[in-house]
Amino acid sequence: MKPFLLILFVMINSGIGAQPMNNAKDDAESILNVALPFAEELLVKYGEYYPFAYVMKMDGKIEGVAAYNEKEKPNSQDMINQLKKIIMTLAKENKIVASIIIYDGKITLPESQIKKDAIFASIDHKNDYSIVIIIPYAVENRKIMLDNALAQKGSSEIFVK
Repeated sequence: MKPFLLILFVMINSGIGAQPMNNAKDDAESILNVALPFAEELLVKYGEYYPFAYVMKMDGKIEGVAAYNEKEKPNSQDMINQLKKIIMTLAKENKIVASIIIYDGKITLPESQIKKDAIFASIDHKNDYSIVIIIPYAVENRKIMLDNALAQKGSSEIFVK
């Protein structure tokens, strides 16, 4: 995936859903429901994706966030760090209530010890809510099959008090 796709992502995905939410869990679910289908679409079309993010503004509107990197194959951790920096600035300026960073990774399934590809969704909310949703997946014949999601406590590093 080339850097121009990230810019296209922002143009296509800006301004989704403009109703304010009133609790952290609802906001997290709303932002995940916008981000997850985009990750699935990229996996089906390209077999991969670079990290991307969305934020929920104070009015409930969800917008895409993109980090720019000149490299044709940028390092995913560098992209995640850039996205975090942008989002932390927005949080510090009190412009957002929630954020999600989506990235691809691997997970060893607890019940079978099988290593699988997974979509990682790191969600943070200003009301002290931080969670990472991990969704193992497989792509076969241009179709994505999602396994049961796992969840773990997030790092709570976006909305620093």
